[in-house]
Amino acid sequence: MIVSRGSFIFWKKLPSAFTEIFRVLKPGGNAFIGGGFGSLQMKDTINNKMLERNPHFENDSRQRFNPQVQARIIQGIQKSIVPKYEVIKDETGFWLLFQKHSAV
Repeated sequence: MIVSRGSFIFWKKLPSAFTEIFRVLKPGGNAFIGGGFGSLQMKDTINNKMLERNPHFENDSRQRFNPQVQARIIQGIQKSIVPKYEVIKDETGFWLLFQKHSAV
């Protein structure tokens, strides 16, 4: 299993990164690449704590992970060798999930 949370918005060469992640996955392995909080309760808890530190936290987060950034990430995986992936985009985050199928 490969998990990356919150870093891929900074990756410069997304197709290469997704290709390499897929390459090193063991057959039957899964990749969860994205950013999010897991649940609305966790998101609210983190937002409240971060707003104490930075009153602009929510706006800053939206700017870092805006629709153009999400589109760039999807384009990156489309240009990679990953044959099939799932996009999860909801109020708790944005994730790309893919699996390297076992050889039969």
